[in-house]
Amino acid sequence: MEVFFSVAPTLFNFIGTIVIAWGLLITKEKALELGISRWSSDDEEENLKLPAISDRIKQRNFAIVGLILLTIGLIIELIGTLCYK
Repeated sequence: MEVFFSVAPTLFNFIGTIVIAWGLLITKEKALELGISRWSSDDEEENLKLPAISDRIKQRNFAIVGLILLTIGLIIELIGTLCYK
């Protein structure tokens, strides 16, 4: 069990940082697509489909998952430090 509290935090922190970074990395083509201005609509559902908006929502979702993984890793690390050292 002590090995779990030694390895799991590092694993969760590593995966969490990768998830956050993955949500922020885009290609040059995607940057160009997002940078082109478009007309928006009065309909919120239609605006959510715009490339810039949908990309920001995707980035937000990746950031939330990454932060959750980092939090889990840090909590496990804290438990391991307090209980097994």
